[in-house]
Amino acid sequence: MNGLTNNTVLSLFQDAQSNIWIGSDNGLNCINLPSPIRKFTDRTGRIGTVYASARHDGRLYLGSNQGLFVQESDGSFTPIAGTRGQVWSLFTYDGELFCGHDSGTFLVGEGGARLISHEPGTWTFQTVADRPDLLLQGTYRGLSVLEKGGNGWSLRNAVDGFDLSARYLVLQPGRIAYVSHEYRGIYGLQLDPDYRRVTERMEYATPAKGKNAGLVAFLDSVYYYSREGIFVLDGFREGFRRSDPLSEQLSGAEYVSGRMTPTDDRLWFVSGAGLEYFHQGALTQSLTRVTVPLSANLIGAPLGFENISPIGRDTLLVGTANGYLVLARAAVPLHQHELYLTGVRQVGSQSTAASLPLTGGQRIPFAERNLSFSFAVPDYSRFFRPRLQYRLRGVSDRWSDWAETMTLDFPGLSYGDYVLEVRSLLGRRASENTITYPFTILRPWYASYPALLCYLLGAAALVYLLHRSYTRYYRRKQQLWQEEQERAVAARERQAELELTRLNNQRLREDIESKNREAALSTMNLVKKNELLQQIKEELLAARDPQKNIREVVKQIDHNIDEAETWELFRDAFENADRDFFRKIKDLHPDLTPNDLKLCAYLRLNLSSKEIAPMLNISPRSVEVKRYRMRKKMGLERDTGLTEYIMAI
Repeated sequence: MNGLTNNTVLSLFQDAQSNIWIGSDNGLNCINLPSPIRKFTDRTGRIGTVYASARHDGRLYLGSNQGLFVQESDGSFTPIAGTRGQVWSLFTYDGELFCGHDSGTFLVGEGGARLISHEPGTWTFQTVADRPDLLLQGTYRGLSVLEKGGNGWSLRNAVDGFDLSARYLVLQPGRIAYVSHEYRGIYGLQLDPDYRRVTERMEYATPAKGKNAGLVAFLDSVYYYSREGIFVLDGFREGFRRSDPLSEQLSGAEYVSGRMTPTDDRLWFVSGAGLEYFHQGALTQSLTRVTVPLSANLIGAPLGFENISPIGRDTLLVGTANGYLVLARAAVPLHQHELYLTGVRQVGSQSTAASLPLTGGQRIPFAERNLSFSFAVPDYSRFFRPRLQYRLRGVSDRWSDWAETMTLDFPGLSYGDYVLEVRSLLGRRASENTITYPFTILRPWYASYPALLCYLLGAAALVYLLHRSYTRYYRRKQQLWQEEQERAVAARERQAELELTRLNNQRLREDIESKNREAALSTMNLVKKNELLQQIKEELLAARDPQKNIREVVKQIDHNIDEAETWELFRDAFENADRDFFRKIKDLHPDLTPNDLKLCAYLRLNLSSKEIAPMLNISPRSVEVKRYRMRKKMGLERDTGLTEYIMAI
C-alpha cells in the first residue's frame, strides 16, 4: 500500500469509526476506510491541473493543462494522441464525447480524437432544443455552430455579429443566447432561425462585470454569480436583477469563484466554506444552500476554473491542482464527536507565558491579559477538518463564523468578566458539547478602586481649587469693576459739579452784566438829572427878570429832553453794558432802521410798551404798532414772542 511510513507492519487496530491503525517500524499510520472521499494524486506531474472530466462509455476522461487523458483498466491514465495542450471542457451528447480545446473542438472516440473545428479556443457547448443536429459552442472569437451530417459532426459556421470571447454561454428557448465576459459584462444575443447571425444585441448594465464571475442555466432560470451576489434573469429586454434570498445566503467574504456547475437537481460551486450546492426543497420552490465540509484548500484549482463533474449516481469528481477527488456525497458522515479544551496560556508584557487551569474561573492580572486557548477534536479523518465557532461574552453575544482553527487568541483584553463559549462542527454535525470557560481580567493599578478613589478625591480637590481660584478671580474682577464704576461715577459727579459751577459762573456773569447795565443807566440818569437840576438852579438864581428866567428854564428843559441827544447818551451807555447786541442784530436783520434799533434796545431791557412810549415821545398805541411792524421785518412766527426773541440774541 502506498503512503505508509514503512512497509514493515508491526500491529493493526480498528477503532470505533472503522479507521485502521497501523504500527510500523517508522511510526503510526491511520487509514480512513469509511471516508467518502478518494483522492488521486499525480506524483509524476504528467496530468497536471484537471480542468474538465467526464465518464463516457464506461471510461473516465480527464482534461487538463497537459491535454486529454483516459483511464485504463489498471487505474492509470494514458494521454490521447493529438490533444496535447490546454483542455477547457468535456461534453457528452448523443452518445459522443466532445472536447473543448485551445486548438479547437475534438470528437473523442475509441480510436482517439479527431479535430472537427479549427476555431481556436472552444470554451463550452450548448444544445439547440429545436435542432438536435446542431451544437452551439462558445470560443475565443465568439460563437460557432457544429452540425451533424452524413459524415458526422463538423463546423458549419461562425455566428456573425458577435466576436468576443464566450467562456460562459447559455442558450435559452427562442434562440436567445446569453454570454458573460469577465471584462465586458453580460450580453443578450437574439439569433436568426438558422443560427448564422445575431439579429439583436443587448448589453446589460446590471450586474456589473466581475472577476471570476459565472453564468449558468439551472431549473428553467439563468443565474449570474459574482462578488456582488447572485442575479437571476428576468427577460431578454429586462435583464438581470439581484436575488436577495440567494445573495443573503452567501456573504461577500465567502466568495471565491463565480463558476457554478449544474447537475440534475443541484447547483454546485466552491466558496470559502468549502464545496457547496443549492437545491430545491421538496415543499418549497426556493433554493437552499448546503455545505459539504470539504476544504477549498484541498482543491487548489485556479479560481474560476474549478471542475465539478458527476461521474456516477450521487458521485462527483472534483479536479485539483495535481489530480482529482472523488466524493460519494451520500456517504458524508455525520460524526458524533465532542470538543475538548487542551490548553489555556497567558502571555505577559515581557513575553512570558504561563499555563492556566482548564477549569475556568481564573482571575488574571491585567499585565498578563493576552490569552490563547487550544482545542482538540478526537477525529482522524484526512479530508474533513473540524471547524470552530465561538463567542466571547463580555465582548459580543454573536457567534463567529466557522473557521478551521484549533487555537483562539485574544490579545489585549480590557479588564472585566468574560465567558468564552466554543463549539465545533465536523462534517455536517455539531459537537455534542459546548465548552464554557469563565474568567476575569483584573483591573490595572491605575483603574483599581483605591486609584479611582484617589482620582475622585484629586478631582474633587481640583474642582475645589478651581472653584476657589475662579471665585477669587471673579471677586477681584467684580471689585475692580466696582472701583471703576465708582471712579466713573465720581468723574461724572465732578463733571456735573464743574458744569454746575460753569453754569453758576455764567449766570453770575450775566447777573453782573445786567447789574452793570442797570448801574450804568442809573448813573447816566442821575448825572443827567443833576446836570439838569444844577442848570435850573443856576437859571433861577440868576438876577434877571423872572419872566425871562422862566423862559430860560423851559428852554433848558426842552434842550435836555431832546430826543437825539438823549438817544446818543443812552446808546453809549447801552453799548458799554451790552457791547455786541447791535452788531448781532444787524447781522441777523440788516434792513433794521435806527428807530427799529432803539425799540430793540428798549425791548432788550425788558421794558413794556407803556415804559417805552415816553422814551420815544410817542403813545403806547404807537409802540404796539412799531412792534407789529418789526415782527414782520424779522419774519417771526406767530407763536414766537418779539421780546423773548430779542432777549435770546
